[in-house]
Amino acid sequence: MTPSTKLLPEQLNRPTQYGYQRSIVANWCELIPGDTVLLLGPLARERHRGTVDAISADGTIMWLLLENAGGRKLFYHVDGYQTLVDPVPAVPGNQ
Repeated sequence: MTPSTKLLPEQLNRPTQYGYQRSIVANWCELIPGDTVLLLGPLARERHRGTVDAISADGTIMWLLLENAGGRKLFYHVDGYQTLVDPVPAVPGNQ
């Protein structure tokens, strides 16, 4: 039996660096390069945070630039990652 990757309420409600809630993204086609994401892996302690570098046209593959100089890593959607995207604050005068 594999551990559940379901988010706990305190994980969903924890503010991001901008003070907003994270949004769960089921379809990686909705992501764009430059988005800051948190991937929760199928294993309970597996977490990857970084910036989206590239997404395949069909949304099955994502390249992520990992934070803290972790390098660039390839992820497959079928591996069961739960994806949360951090919202970016609105730029003043650009709404």
